[in-house]
Amino acid sequence: MESELYSCKRCKFVHFLRSIRFQICLLLFGCMFCLMFANLTMSVAILSMVNTTLSACVFIAHNSTSSGCDRADHIAGIGDYVHSEGSVNWSPETQGLVLSAISWGRLLSPLVSSVVARSDVSLWLPASLIVSALASSLIPVSVSAGYVMIVLLRFLLGVADAVAQPAINHLLANHFSSKTRNNAYGWTSAGRQFGVLAVYPIASIVSDYSGTKEGWPFVFYISSAICVVWVLLWVFFLLMHRRNLNRKRESISFSKIHTFTILCCCCKVNQPTLLYPVFTKLTGLPSSVISWSGCTRTLFYGKETSSVSSLSSIKSMISRMDENTQRICWKKVLQSSRFWCNMMAILCHEIPLNTAMMFLPMYMRDALHFCLKTNGVLSTLPIISFMVTKILATQLDHAIKSACKPDATKTAKWFNLVASLGMGSFLLGVSVLNCRNRGLAVILLCCGVGFAGFHTPGCIGTLLSLAPAHSSAISSMAYVLISCTSMLIPLVVKAIVVQSSSREWQTVWQICAGIALLPITFFSLHGTADEQAWSKPIRDQVEKESPFPSSPSTSSSSNSLSSKVTASSSHCHQLPMMTVEKL
Repeated sequence: MESELYSCKRCKFVHFLRSIRFQICLLLFGCMFCLMFANLTMSVAILSMVNTTLSACVFIAHNSTSSGCDRADHIAGIGDYVHSEGSVNWSPETQGLVLSAISWGRLLSPLVSSVVARSDVSLWLPASLIVSALASSLIPVSVSAGYVMIVLLRFLLGVADAVAQPAINHLLANHFSSKTRNNAYGWTSAGRQFGVLAVYPIASIVSDYSGTKEGWPFVFYISSAICVVWVLLWVFFLLMHRRNLNRKRESISFSKIHTFTILCCCCKVNQPTLLYPVFTKLTGLPSSVISWSGCTRTLFYGKETSSVSSLSSIKSMISRMDENTQRICWKKVLQSSRFWCNMMAILCHEIPLNTAMMFLPMYMRDALHFCLKTNGVLSTLPIISFMVTKILATQLDHAIKSACKPDATKTAKWFNLVASLGMGSFLLGVSVLNCRNRGLAVILLCCGVGFAGFHTPGCIGTLLSLAPAHSSAISSMAYVLISCTSMLIPLVVKAIVVQSSSREWQTVWQICAGIALLPITFFSLHGTADEQAWSKPIRDQVEKESPFPSSPSTSSSSNSLSSKVTASSSHCHQLPMMTVEKL
């Protein structure tokens, strides 16, 4: 009995590993990893590229501070630099321009999102990774051309990120159910945290592999190679999936012929070719066996069994395909209070999180007085905690929805409440600590950043549920706002932190804590995870414009599929034209 149970569990696990959705999640995880690795290579390599930079842990004579803390062996302040020979002589302003160029490329996300949603998403992902690989490989050879060329290449990296992110969200929103969508997004987006964890040690070791700081070009070549490997894996996945479909089609016998009538004259899907994907997905047959007959759209196909998919699945697939071809009404989106409520909650999540990610090394150096080598290790701990809690939160969300089937909006509000309250409280605790309690400060930072992971099944997951058919456009809007705040965060922090004192950093964390606590009020009251009315196509207007009246007898007919199947196209004059909803 136990062996049979073990064998059953093993079969389920093997089936899960071989499932298409798991493979898609794994590949999207790798895509996120490649993008983050390519984006952050410059942040580490620039330390070896420029002539004057922070180079190592150097003992500074002054071992005490005004707060009574003993300084660790580190570079004391902004002015205490160690000279090292590099390849370029960039000023701090030029370095900031090079590093921020990627954010300017991300601002193009709304322009490309509509194109991505209306085309084959499976082609946009490898295209964006190819652009990222080319841009990364050209950076080392373009340094001699000046910083303008480097800014342009970094801008292309941002454009590649702007294309890939809406494409990934489009895949998650349209290929995963509402119950599994947050779980899939949590595993997929964890690739960015893995990219951060990988790029810092790899880039640091490769840049200084011989102690001469001349290995930084290989950092970009490694990033380019990783992107190329992912593209090859993606192409292999598509070819294998297509081969499996061809095997299924070849195994189907054409001994029986069935006709299924789709009356779609009044539907926006008024071209036969647009229904080919529905037919192919339902039957597993190529579109070449379709024959359009008479005044109705009649599909002739052969199958060994006489049963076909239920009418509700056909209506759902055609409706989803029709929604994807409909343009989004931005006026209604911008007038939606629920949209702005969810968007502001995401910004309140991103601002403290991005501040911590950007300035943790500087905070640990200036306020907590950690050595730079120790600093590099400790800075990864909050990232690890964030990644772990994100995965645990999405797994918990999936388990709750599978066991209890609660309301999606209430579940999202509870997760968001826990995330905002935990993140704000722990960051507020960090704001009252100094270098005397630097161990406790690191622990509270890990807890505060870690609680941000509960936002994934909260406000971040609701972004994919507001308008699944237009997820790429909605996510691109959020992506632009996040990119704008990412460009403003360094300006605000540098305006506050002038003397690099502990009191100034405490002010930064107090502001971050206040922003993190804001969603407790407005998202708990007005947040939602339900699909909005403005995201659905308006059918009433289409029916009013239709010259063909609907048949009263059709609406009172049974819901069985047999009542919708005609023996041949010769009976089409007995069935009036109607919309898909009236089937």
